[in-house]
Amino acid sequence: MNRRPLLVGVGGAIVIALAWYAFLWSPQTKALAKGRRDAAAAEAKLAKTRAAAVRERVAAKDEPAQKAQLDVLKAAIPDDAAVGSFILEANDIAAKSGVSLMSIAPRPVDTKKGSATAGLVAVPVSIAAQGSYPQIIDFLGRLQHLRRLVVVDGMSAHAGGDGSRITMTLTARMFATKAAS
Repeated sequence: MNRRPLLVGVGGAIVIALAWYAFLWSPQTKALAKGRRDAAAAEAKLAKTRAAAVRERVAAKDEPAQKAQLDVLKAAIPDDAAVGSFILEANDIAAKSGVSLMSIAPRPVDTKKGSATAGLVAVPVSIAAQGSYPQIIDFLGRLQHLRRLVVVDGMSAHAGGDGSRITMTLTARMFATKAAS
């Protein structure tokens, strides 16, 4: 029996199979894999875009609350020292609490000492007031709840001769984003 036609047939089939694999199957497999990678990248980009859109919608919904909070913070720490408005507010809370305001003395800002931290300027102020114990406590509570941010650094109090009147002296700081001119 002649094996040559059988070998030629099997060899031809192998050559055809290799040619089919090299010219048709392999390129299509690579193109399919590239298409899947591109689709996965597009899905990831779409997910990021959707997440960004959701964040923007949430931020837009929260914008009025954030604006209100920013307004409160701007009132607490104004652009300038606004010492005059602070004195008026301190006089108002003194009158409401029944305290006699003896003095309010803002001191100049020492820019050499590094009091301007993170864009803030601390304006030192001394406050002296006189009243009964409940009046002084009421004054301190009202001072704490001013719209303007006031940090009390120290306090001294002395009772009068009969003990009914207390003289209080506060050292405090109020803040601004620019130094007073």
